[in-house]
Amino acid sequence: MTEIFRKFIILTINNISAIKAFQTAGVLFGPVKAANARESSIWFENLTKQ
Repeated sequence: MTEIFRKFIILTINNISAIKAFQTAGVLFGPVKAANARESSIWFENLTKQ
């Protein structure tokens, strides 16, 4: 029982650090995503106008 619990804790810690890494990446790539979203919305508007 304790072995399963220990593995679970290790997995949880790994997941938390992975989530933190993703959040950091999200902060770094936020402006890029925003620019892409702007471009794709402009592209979509042009597409719907035609």
